[in-house]
Amino acid sequence: MFTITARLTFWYLIVFGAIITGRAAWQFNSFASNERSMIDKDLHDYSAFLLAPVGPHDSSSIDDQFKMLSGRIWPDGSRFRGLRYLLVDKDTLAFENALRSSVSDLTDSIRSAHSGAADTILRTIQIGGVDYRVQAAPVAGHAAEGRRLVIVGSLDRLEKRIGYLRDIILSTIPVTLLICGIGGWFLARRALAPVRELTATASAISSTNLHQRVTVGKTKDEMAELAVTFNDMISRLDQASVVQNRFVADASHDLRTPLTIIQAELELLMRRNDHAPEVRQVLERISSESDRLSQLASDLLFLAKVDANQLNAVEEIVRLDEMLAECVSKLGAVAGRRSIALRIVIDEPVEICCNPPTLERALVNVIENAIKYSPDAGVVIVRLESGEGKARVTVADQGEGIPQEDIPRVFDRFFRSDRARSTSGSGLGLAIVKSVIDAHDGTIGIESAAGTGTAITISLPALGDE
Repeated sequence: MFTITARLTFWYLIVFGAIITGRAAWQFNSFASNERSMIDKDLHDYSAFLLAPVGPHDSSSIDDQFKMLSGRIWPDGSRFRGLRYLLVDKDTLAFENALRSSVSDLTDSIRSAHSGAADTILRTIQIGGVDYRVQAAPVAGHAAEGRRLVIVGSLDRLEKRIGYLRDIILSTIPVTLLICGIGGWFLARRALAPVRELTATASAISSTNLHQRVTVGKTKDEMAELAVTFNDMISRLDQASVVQNRFVADASHDLRTPLTIIQAELELLMRRNDHAPEVRQVLERISSESDRLSQLASDLLFLAKVDANQLNAVEEIVRLDEMLAECVSKLGAVAGRRSIALRIVIDEPVEICCNPPTLERALVNVIENAIKYSPDAGVVIVRLESGEGKARVTVADQGEGIPQEDIPRVFDRFFRSDRARSTSGSGLGLAIVKSVIDAHDGTIGIESAAGTGTAITISLPALGDE
């Protein structure tokens, strides 16, 4: 697909090329026509000059008349230098010595073309591969004899000049178009520079940096107006995002207090032993849902802080292998309830710079997710590898896998695939993980196949590894 710069340059070349080509063709045709007209005028003027002394009652012979014409010389001696003349009638021919080499062919052509004509006739004939311009004018007093004064001019030099001009035009136009194309491309790029800047800014803007703006140029043109409009739109989105994040954070924070009170009261009630079995079941369900609401409120508050860049930015140098071992240790009891083997494989110790609480929360979420979707008595493997300046953590389970059409959306907030709906959760776990990994300049990917399980790989910048 052509860019706007390429299309503008292309159309500029088409229009400019049509203009200069048309102009060059017009000038070329004008030059050629003018040169041929000058040849015809010289033929006419030379004929008139030579026949000026010949009166209507002249009775001299063709040889005497030719001698008389030979004595007439143009004053400056140069104008008619390339022209030759001859006298011809039905039976006799008188000509200049300069015409001897081709006079027989020339005479046959003239007699064939002009016999019986009473008027002056101009014609181009070709002899020996050379074009000649010929004018045959009747001689006064000898029209009945068919006597004519024939002026002959070779077009060889004229055609060479025209060909030279044609070569110049044909060689100049491509060079001119090339120079104009480079200039047009440069001007188009300069004109569209604000658009490229706007595109780059728009690509860099996400929900976490809506404060960024496009630079508005000093000129009051359409590009400046577009930049102002874009900045206004981003400002409105930024304001809406701030309001939304504040609402989520405030709502999540306000929910935590009543949920904490509910959980405390439920614990007091459940300590009593005088409840009927059905009442205790109801209390246990309420406690479970209360825990779920509390976790949801905590997750929403965390994501609101991520969106508002309010996470604790204090970073420390930590051993990622030790952090992983701690996460696996914390979840050992959870895996043990379902006889799931939780294994950790560490190739070598790796140091990274991170915010330990947030990164540990992300790693726990990933490992806990793998445990949740593994079958009973299954295996979850946590592997740490390093190389090329990266530390890679892979968590693999032996669950049912994720449908391929759901993989692009697993990191979306509140998204839960069909297999996840049979388990508890809010659909925020992997969204939190991705937010934390992005904040640490890392990447996260997922591979899954039906029936073979799922593997999530987290890549983080490592220290001291080349």
